[in-house]
Amino acid sequence: QECLRWLKETQKALGGQEPTVDILTKYAKDTLASGKVIPGFGHGVLRKTDPRYTIQRAFAAKHFPEDPLFKLANVCYEAIPPVLEATGKVKNPWPNVDALSGTCMQRYGLTQEDYYTV
Repeated sequence: QECLRWLKETQKALGGQEPTVDILTKYAKDTLASGKVIPGFGHGVLRKTDPRYTIQRAFAAKHFPEDPLFKLANVCYEAIPPVLEATGKVKNPWPNVDALSGTCMQRYGLTQEDYYTV
């Protein structure tokens, strides 16, 4: 689950620092500048936020709003789309279902990342 791994790497890179839009905006820009992609954003057909992501986000906000990975993913929702839009290369900068599914599954004990559907 690339998105979950990316969130964990980002969390580790923050070194315990509370994620903010400013911090994540810079991190996203640095990620793209290094030639890497940010998984979990964009969709081949949709040109808006994936409705499955919206449902997962509402569920997580209700059931585990203080979960550190969810809090990070929530800030990513605010920070990353404008960064992707600014590149001029991304038709859909909004999160897809994968952006949050791994966080939700891990929260409920499914920790075998290699077996998550992508």
